[in-house]
Amino acid sequence: MVVAFDGLVLLSSAAVADGDLIAVAPNALAAAVNTIRVSVSDIATLHLDTAPSELVSAGNVATGGSVRGLWQTAGIGVKLVTDLSWGLRSPSAVAHLTGLAW
Repeated sequence: MVVAFDGLVLLSSAAVADGDLIAVAPNALAAAVNTIRVSVSDIATLHLDTAPSELVSAGNVATGGSVRGLWQTAGIGVKLVTDLSWGLRSPSAVAHLTGLAW
């Protein structure tokens, strides 16, 4: 969720613990992006799992969880690959507060 408050942009995230606040000065961030390589396929197989395991065990038994074939489902996959780097121009550009009670 994005909210504007007193000239600031506030973002919420489930990845930040309750009672924590992270503040970033955007003008103190530096980023560099290399060429973006794009590839498209309609014949790839996607393994839809945040912690993927082997798709087939030693006994040739399918154990890999949720798998989707793009060809069989008339889907298209797009892959973007790039080298990306970022850093802070000042060590005081980020503040992380914990234990806040709202």
